[in-house]
Amino acid sequence: MKFLQRLNPKQAYLVLLVISLLLAVLFLGVLPANVPMQWGMDGNVNYTFPKQVAVLLLPVLSAYWAFRGWRRPDLANLDWGLLCLVGISGVFTFISVMY
Repeated sequence: MKFLQRLNPKQAYLVLLVISLLLAVLFLGVLPANVPMQWGMDGNVNYTFPKQVAVLLLPVLSAYWAFRGWRRPDLANLDWGLLCLVGISGVFTFISVMY
């Protein structure tokens, strides 16, 4: 986060977008063909998405937070974008290891 705080806000949001795109490409090669999206109380998968659709979550959510913060002179939305990036990457890592 300190690295991003040294950048101006627009540069920081661009870094967020680039990282999310790189992670999406990485997960496209690692995730199974059908990515589990919800598990029931018994631990079974309720429904899945094709991995091409699932990996779009990373860049779409990062773009949402980047465009929200683009007009602001501060980094107020950057934390939410990073939280989405880390959270979804963690779930995708879990899925790629377990399935």
